Amino acid sequence: VILPGLFKEMEKWVYPLHFIDFEGIAPAIPLHIGMRPYKKTPFQFSIHSVLEDGTVNHTAEWLETRKNQFPCFTFIRNLKQALENDNGSVFMYHHYERTTLNDVKAMLENSNEPDRGELIDFIHSLTDDNSPRMLIDQQKLVRKYYYSIHMGRSNSIKDVLPAVLQESSFLRQYYSNPYSGLSINETILYQSDESGNLINPYDLLEPITISGHRSPDLEDFIENNENDAIKDGGAAMMAWIRMQFDDVSEAERNAVFDSLLRYCELDTLAMVMIYQHWKSLKQNQS
Repeated sequence: VILPGLFKEMEKWVYPLHFIDFEGIAPAIPLHIGMRPYKKTPFQFSIHSVLEDGTVNHTAEWLETRKNQFPCFTFIRNLKQALENDNGSVFMYHHYERTTLNDVKAMLENSNEPDRGELIDFIHSLTDDNSPRMLIDQQKLVRKYYYSIHMGRSNSIKDVLPAVLQESSFLRQYYSNPYSGLSINETILYQSDESGNLINPYDLLEPITISGHRSPDLEDFIENNENDAIKDGGAAMMAWIRMQFDDVSEAERNAVFDSLLRYCELDTLAMVMIYQHWKSLKQNQS
């Protein structure tokens, strides 16, 4: 079920559309001098962009792979560089990205960074309610305008994604072909099991084992993720923290970082798929 008010919302959007996702931590005990407890510390982002003609590109990704580095200001500089070249609408899923940006802004305000003014202005352009480029929450649009029986009672992107794939003939055709992004390479994202049931694309992520001397918290996250695959934000957070320790081999670090990049890329591609389904319905109505 899709309510027609969504199509009116879509007419306000400015191309190219940018779909963003962050991963980060919010440690009770700050990892760096000068930080406050529980402040969001982003270590990764992904951006998929869609042109008006429907072309989809994975335009940017960034991940802090260095050990013991304060990631926040490098993160925001890279995000600004990726988004500052046009005025296209920017989408998040839920409010995590907006909250994270506001936490980084507070850190900048208390810093001596030479470019803090322009970085704060950039954050304002995405978080200020009066900004023409204020972040658009795609999950709010789902809650307000879209429902599929395949979602159950969940608005989680990991439940909405397989729902739109089952509802949309456009998506079935488009993603039955190999998809090539920056980290997801030549993957067919529309697949069925032997019984003909759709496989959730998140279950197609290549499994990864985080070995070594793992903390109890990390063990809990791993045990709750089949095949040790990094496929939810909690596991991504714990995996990145684990990579800060010296007893992790370079091979394992590289494998974990590759998995983090794939996971974050799929999050933003999932947002694109939801948009593509809506756009195909809008076109069919015209």
